[in-house]
Amino acid sequence: MKKIALYIRVSTEEQAENPEGSLKSQEQRLREHVSRRNESESWGEIKGVFIERGKSGKDTNRPELQKMLLGIKSSLFELVLMTEISRLSRSTRDFCNMFDLFRSHNCQILSLREQFDTTTAAGEMMMHMLMNFAQFERQQTAERVKANSRARAKRGLYNGGISPLGYISDIQNKGRLLIVEEEAKVIKECFKTFLEKGSLVPAVQDLNKRGFSPKKIKVGSNKKYLRASYFTTDYLYRVLTNPVYIAKKRFVEDGKEHLVPAQWPAIIDEKTFFKIQNVLKANRSHYKPITWSTHPYLLSGFIICGQCNRPLSGRSRAM
Repeated sequence: MKKIALYIRVSTEEQAENPEGSLKSQEQRLREHVSRRNESESWGEIKGVFIERGKSGKDTNRPELQKMLLGIKSSLFELVLMTEISRLSRSTRDFCNMFDLFRSHNCQILSLREQFDTTTAAGEMMMHMLMNFAQFERQQTAERVKANSRARAKRGLYNGGISPLGYISDIQNKGRLLIVEEEAKVIKECFKTFLEKGSLVPAVQDLNKRGFSPKKIKVGSNKKYLRASYFTTDYLYRVLTNPVYIAKKRFVEDGKEHLVPAQWPAIIDEKTFFKIQNVLKANRSHYKPITWSTHPYLLSGFIICGQCNRPLSGRSRAM
């Protein structure tokens, strides 16, 4: 009997959060296929199930995929079974590398949708052709999204994501923002305090001392929150340099940055905004003592994030 690994993947968090959605359907179809094949012969036994939740197939930076590849290198699996080949990868280069790895460890690939015999030259050719189409589809979708986002930006529309502090998305008019008065007061205080203090660190210290804070953002259905309950120099800098507060939409085209009138009301007047940009620019040009670079963050690059598996870097902040 073949030692089988099931590989299951969805691209978005919304799909992953649906308990009766694609993830469950994929696993059910794969298990049913194995059961049917075993009715007539001792075909195979499922030795591992690898479920990728909300991960794109554009690269191999997927924890479950890496676990499965490690199992293949250790000869734990002889067949990788998936519902369609694009679940495994949407990159021709990555697929070719994985296919070579599978072949070198006597592991086959079987897709329920595209049932080609990869042990033959014709089957391998068809598999590579399908992978080219999968990659083409991904790239074409990305191009459409990028072009549409740029066109919306030129019209001064907000392209989604978490709305900036001071605003909330207008449900009735997609792409427009509405002012949240309580948060707008915080934004005005940020600009006023910076003008009074003249630099980021004392401004941040004063804002935190007086109890001002960025809003917390709920993430998903697990009640986790992004953003700290206090200001940092990085966060205040992003607020002070964000043209959204003067009702301008920023976008980049042909390597050049453009500002166009946005379809939402301003919180800060342009005179104040550009005055602060000049102060920030002047502050950056000031001489910085050599002692600033003599205390590196020794653990940068060594501590790894438990969720995204990327190295963390050190950063200063003012309280």
